Amino acid sequence: MTMATKLLHRDAVSMDDTSVRVTLGLPWYRSIPWAGVASLAVEVDGRDLGPVSRIDGRDASRLSQRGDYWSIQRWAELQFALAPWLRVGVPAVVRARIGLRIPGPLQADGSPLPVDFEAERLVVVLSSVDSLEQGRSSPPRRNTHSTTR
Repeated sequence: MTMATKLLHRDAVSMDDTSVRVTLGLPWYRSIPWAGVASLAVEVDGRDLGPVSRIDGRDASRLSQRGDYWSIQRWAELQFALAPWLRVGVPAVVRARIGLRIPGPLQADGSPLPVDFEAERLVVVLSSVDSLEQGRSSPPRRNTHSTTR
């Protein structure tokens, strides 16, 4: 799987009467703390969806304060305000940009290493209601619970 495929799944965009949801995979080889996500931006057909309001059902404005990790085993669900130009069932070009600040490797000034990813993909906008009825609230999730033994 390429990093672009990992970032944007073919069923990445869905919408209902109140919001647009975009599911993104972590384009990195290991899980990172949510505080290490410096920026998230999504465009559909060249139009910015605006600020992310919620990530996995939690307030996105407090991202830097989250103590949990974005696992490579999960797709994150980003929620945006309704985009009136989008239509369910219509193909759209989606571009996602993620800026990560990787803990561990440091720059010369001692700050975390910045790593930016961008991917673009043609998708068909799904209905969130239909996706939920069919059990497809987001792209297929691999193991969503990590266990150690």
